[in-house]
Amino acid sequence: GGLAATKVRAGRKTGDQYLKIIPVGFESKSITLRLISGMQIKGDEEEYRTGTVGDNSVEVRLQKDDKPAAGVPVNFKLLATSEGATSNASILSPTVITDEKGVAKTSVKLGQKTGIYQVGIEVVDPDAGFLIRSKTIKLLGFNLWAVVIAVLGGLTLFIFGMKLMGDGIQKVAGENMKKILQFFARNGIVAVLAGTLVTAVIQSSSASTVMVIGFINAGLLNLSQAIGIIFGTNIGTTVTAQIVSFDVGALAMPAIIVGLLLSFIRRKNLRGIGETVLGFGFLFFGMEIMSEELTSIGSFPSVIRLFEQFDCTPVDGVMPFGAVLGALLIGLVVTMIIQSSSASTGIIIALGVS
Repeated sequence: GGLAATKVRAGRKTGDQYLKIIPVGFESKSITLRLISGMQIKGDEEEYRTGTVGDNSVEVRLQKDDKPAAGVPVNFKLLATSEGATSNASILSPTVITDEKGVAKTSVKLGQKTGIYQVGIEVVDPDAGFLIRSKTIKLLGFNLWAVVIAVLGGLTLFIFGMKLMGDGIQKVAGENMKKILQFFARNGIVAVLAGTLVTAVIQSSSASTVMVIGFINAGLLNLSQAIGIIFGTNIGTTVTAQIVSFDVGALAMPAIIVGLLLSFIRRKNLRGIGETVLGFGFLFFGMEIMSEELTSIGSFPSVIRLFEQFDCTPVDGVMPFGAVLGALLIGLVVTMIIQSSSASTGIIIALGVS
């Protein structure tokens, strides 16, 4: 498997030590590992509610010559993150002296933003024989209310975008869609293709189904023809899922701007195209909002444990019944509530991205 392993014995020296690994013949690919002797850390990747003080969030235990190292200053520093999660956060005791057990504890006040709060730990005391450069640990801040609001807001924009797309295309070719359904419903296989095409265009299997029911009531279609079209609508609704799975978030804002400008034009066809483009922009903007918020909690242990309850990966060739049933029920209930399988799939894709 290309694996090479070795055991490393920690030296007597406390603090930073380095091990260089050099692949023979590929010296340019060498890497250096950092090992820290004499320090034990607690609190890494612990979860806290945002805006609260995590009492004794970080604990450092120092040891030298097999004995606790008392009276050694330990420095704690809040490090900046690219997500800006550290805004309004602070460390209550930036410098702490280890007690008789060699332990230094500090508390961290988290900000309001969900995300990872990085704390750097440094021990620089040459007289005591400690020289440990910044060791980074992570505290996880979770603002449940902000996550729920962001996800629901993104979902609202997503559904609104789908509705605008459907309405816009129906303004451009609404009557033609009905003619397509009626014309191609004569043959079963062609009926499936017609249902797929119409649903892919108007982005709503519900609207296609309502049209089909109207044709049946009017005597324009029989039951066998309608069944073929309904099969097609369920295939066509997956087109939305395929569209949102592409990484085209950068097109969201330009589409919203162009679509809004076109929607002001009086010509019906151009207004329909404008609404379609505007809906496209809102759809991806909603997806981006959901993905951004969910990505910030994707590595949280509690979130991982939650979704592990619905892990349908086969064990010894058999899928776990409880997990499969739970996953099916969640999909069923969510789609019943929001009345859009495409929106449900959008949520799943956002979760997958995170």
